[in-house]
Amino acid sequence: MAGVTDCFAKSLGTDNVMNVVKATAEGLKNMESPEQVSERRGMSVSKIYGWKEKN
Repeated sequence: MAGVTDCFAKSLGTDNVMNVVKATAEGLKNMESPEQVSERRGMSVSKIYGWKEKN
């Protein structure tokens, strides 16, 4: 539902299924949009992705 198609993760510590599910859900809740990241870093989205800037 979040648009993530292929995801691979390493579980550190316990491999209890409920802990992995909780950690995954928490990670998805904490995801930021490219616009939020660029604003926090003080740079453009294009620069973050390595795209050429449009004039």
